[in-house]
Amino acid sequence: MKRGRTYDWIPLWRQKWLWGSTRIELDPGERSVWIDLLCIAGNDDGYIRANPDTPYRREQLAGMLCMPVELLNSAIEKCIRYGKLALEPSGALRVCSWESYQLDPRYKKRLLAESGHSSMADEPEFSGSNTEKENKKETDTEKEREALLRLEAQISEIRAKWNRFAEGHGIPGILSISPGSARYKALKARIAEGMDFDKLLEAIHYQPFLTGENDRGWLVSFDWILKPSNMSKILEGSYTKIRRGDAARRAPDDPKTGGRG
Repeated sequence: MKRGRTYDWIPLWRQKWLWGSTRIELDPGERSVWIDLLCIAGNDDGYIRANPDTPYRREQLAGMLCMPVELLNSAIEKCIRYGKLALEPSGALRVCSWESYQLDPRYKKRLLAESGHSSMADEPEFSGSNTEKENKKETDTEKEREALLRLEAQISEIRAKWNRFAEGHGIPGILSISPGSARYKALKARIAEGMDFDKLLEAIHYQPFLTGENDRGWLVSFDWILKPSNMSKILEGSYTKIRRGDAARRAPDDPKTGGRG
């Protein structure tokens, strides 16, 4: 049965692998499983499945990878929790944001040429000013890619921090921050403004009103704190002295209370 496009190799972004959220989210053994799953996904354009209609049984997949099924299951469940993998209706697994694990054709072509594999480097070469323009374009593209990778690493780290904080304070966690979504755009804007997320979490911790100690049991949410006005009030400690049952001052933009704060 026909499968998706295959990949001989996938890039491992060194800085992101060393300092990104994966090192926090997964145990050492689970990280090795994640790399194995990425390699299998390269056989089917980001999918981990026997064929388009049939998922791998976990025991079968564990046998293929020579690992205990318990380790495979724990790694898969964590990867789903942290938005690295998605479970398809068929039961197959899919790598989220698979395109981010690829190289653009121009960069891949350059690497192949440098390594002596010139089969993809058969287009006519440019000379003179055209060559300089192409080189500049490649440099600009690489800078943009590095900036995007840094942003993705920051977003992944923030998602992991929020979920750990949420679990410890009984407030809603988040499953994903999808590129192009309103949540993604809001977070990207706050990062560009220099948001100190650790300081923000600390401020929420010291204002129990935001974590349910209010007359309606209202809980702060990730999307709510990303609104500039809400973030400013949190950092200013506006909810520090609000008492349980104080109906005069409630969280702004709260759909449950209608408060204006």
